[in-house]
Amino acid sequence: MRGDGIWRNSEKTKKGKSGITEPVQKTGNHNLTIQTIEPFPGLGDGALVFHISLIGTCLKKPGLQPLISHAPVLQESLDASVTHPANAQADFLSADAGITRWREDKRGVFTLPVADVVSIIDDVSAS
Repeated sequence: MRGDGIWRNSEKTKKGKSGITEPVQKTGNHNLTIQTIEPFPGLGDGALVFHISLIGTCLKKPGLQPLISHAPVLQESLDASVTHPANAQADFLSADAGITRWREDKRGVFTLPVADVVSIIDDVSAS
């Protein structure tokens, strides 16, 4: 990836529910940080999972804080999403609990751009 620090996700489009690319409305333009990186053997040699946290998200469900403390993604998700270092200081919540649960449950990883990951998490949390 591009190293430690805070990165800006400035996606201009994302895949819509119909599979057609559409403009990002409130899912893009948030800051993210990589909490930790580890091997992901489920995809073969050299595959890595990046455990990221995001702040500045706009979620549908009232009362939710504008953040996602843990989302496991692959390099391709970050390459399609992260545009430049953010000129910001931010306090990200620890992702330790989410990472531990992810490991215990042997969960998967997102391969989509980060805006799509945020949309999926938003849809699940709103229902």
